[in-house]
Formats: sequence, C-alpha cells, structure tokens
Amino acid sequence: PTLASYGYPSLVESISSAMPGLRIVRSEDKTEDLLQSLRTGQLDAALLATPVEEEALHSEFAFVDPFFLAVDNSHSLAERDHVSMSDLQGVNVMLLEEGHCLGQQALKICDLMGLTPDLDVRGTSLETLRLMVAAGAGVTIMPDIAIREDEKGIKYLPFAEGGVNRSVCLVRRHSCVRSLVYDRIMEILLS
Repeated sequence: PTLASYGYPSLVESISSAMPGLRIVRSEDKTEDLLQSLRTGQLDAALLATPVEEEALHSEFAFVDPFFLAVDNSHSLAERDHVSMSDLQGVNVMLLEEGHCLGQQALKICDLMGLTPDLDVRGTSLETLRLMVAAGAGVTIMPDIAIREDEKGIKYLPFAEGGVNRSVCLVRRHSCVRSLVYDRIMEILLS
C-alpha cells in the first residue's frame, strides 16, 4: 500500500507500452500477505519495499526510496532546510498501523534518530497521515515516492544524516516460468 498508490500508475503504463500483449494482474496488499502469495504460487512477483532473504524467492534491487520528515507549515521545524538528530529529540512521530512494513521501517528510523513514536495515533494509510500532518496533528515519516510536488500546507524535510531510506525490490519465485518478462520489468524499473 505504500508503493502501489504512487508507483503503479506510471509503472503499469511503462510495462503496457513496452509489452502490449502482456496481461497484468495487479494486487495491492501488505508485505507479509504478498510474500505468502508468492510462496503459494498465487503471485509470480511482487514489488516490495524491503529486500527478502528466502531460498525460494529471488529479490532484485530496483531503486532507493529516501525518507523525509513531513511537518505542517506552522511547525517549528518547517523553517529548516533539513533535520538532524539534534533537531528531533522529543519529537513525536505518527506512524502507520501495525502490519505495514513502512511502519516497522519508521520505528527503526525513530530509534536511530531519537524520535518518539506517537503510540496514540496510528494511520491506516500514508494519505491519512498526510492529512493529519496538514491539519497540524503531528509529524510523520514519508517516503519520497509518496510526496506530491504541488502539495500545500506540508513541508518535507530531508534528514541530514545520509542513508535514511528504504530499498525497493522486485521479488519473484525462482520457479517462475516468466523470468524473461520480469527481466524486462526490471529494465523498466531501472530506466
């Protein structure tokens, strides 16, 4: 859900243009559910925001998706060009509900950067969190793929410390007979 809404439209358009005869069946779900569908053969491949280390699955790096701190325009941090660990001490961060891999990744960032997870507020989607930030209810961690250029009321601050990001991978079953199709999809992802 933290990739599909933002990456699928342009990816599907590119794939359809490159392989017009290909029938694409799209499924949006949480990472663990997609992995289970891969294991059971219900899906041949999935675009996941985490590398997967399973013998039956092949994980191929597609791109890096940097994280930003989303604050409303009236927040004290909104005056900054970026944020560092020292800026973030005691800042409460709204996260996605349990089960989203982005929520787990955001918890790790909170630990690394000295942020405090706001356990009283859990969003069901990035859009919910975005609306809550715009309303001044708090701050959140937002992946670059979800940031809108024309957005008003929110400022996205890069982290001064490098490496605050997630890896997006194309994960497929080793036994998949459509490997040439997925090789072509990787070419599209990397272009």
